[in-house]
Amino acid sequence: MAISLGATSEHLLRGIDRLIGSLASAMPVPNLSRHTRRSRSWAAERGADILVGRVDVAGGFPGSLRWQQHLAATTLHLTDRWLIVGEGTPNGFALPLARIVGTAVQGSGGLKPPCLTIWYQDGDLTGSFSVCFRGTARGRSGMWRATVWQQYLTAQGVQPLDAEAVRFAPHVHIAWDEIAEWVDDEILFTGHALASVGGWFGNELDAADVWITERSLIWCPAHGQGLNRLALDAIVDCRSGFGDRLAIGIEDACGGRYDLFFDFGDHNTRANTGARVQQLLAAAGVPVGTSSPVIAPWRRGGTRRPSDI
Repeated sequence: MAISLGATSEHLLRGIDRLIGSLASAMPVPNLSRHTRRSRSWAAERGADILVGRVDVAGGFPGSLRWQQHLAATTLHLTDRWLIVGEGTPNGFALPLARIVGTAVQGSGGLKPPCLTIWYQDGDLTGSFSVCFRGTARGRSGMWRATVWQQYLTAQGVQPLDAEAVRFAPHVHIAWDEIAEWVDDEILFTGHALASVGGWFGNELDAADVWITERSLIWCPAHGQGLNRLALDAIVDCRSGFGDRLAIGIEDACGGRYDLFFDFGDHNTRANTGARVQQLLAAAGVPVGTSSPVIAPWRRGGTRRPSDI
């Protein structure tokens, strides 16, 4: 009898995932909201939970500059009107479902389970971020948890997008010998920053030397080989929002904004380097602005109320 080892291994892994999912479903589910105090108005506005999970978040989510574009081990709630991340926490935010443009289930690399990429209306542009699910990779049905969440969001009217059609990875890395084309450009700025240098949604950060020339934003990380370059005319916007931190937006495969993180802060000086960089980019024709206020009704001050949207 012929045996397909690859198929057998895949079926075995799926079976193990289903077994773990079944066992997890049979166990008491921790109440992820038990420490969250909600005002009466917010409790009435948000509605009851449809789905709850624990996730890591990366990318250009609302308020991402303050948290270096990464939230680890936070909660995710879906109601019939809202997608809520980190409810009750200082770094959480709420998104009305009406502002979510679409979702896609996408692999983040290697053998990791797929994550859910979310595009949302952010001012005049479409922002994007990713949520990767903690715990068991699949539910009792055998589906990836990201797929389960996408199906529930689709049932609430959010458009599902084809994963391959919207797949995007920024092509910014170049070798040193490829920089010759731009070595004679006028240098407008030299400095240092903590910057996105790789990873899923740019969540790998490293200290970097930074140059702005008449045509390019160039940064060279302290570790690894080569350097990164963005043409200034490829930057769709540059937004500030917390100290000397900037989000440099580039266009992804579906016309949304993919954010790269830069922190020009220096505790030894009060030079406001981030503001200077933003002014230089504005003079070069890059659209600049500030990040949109976060909707977080459980926090006092500095947030938009649901009635303001």
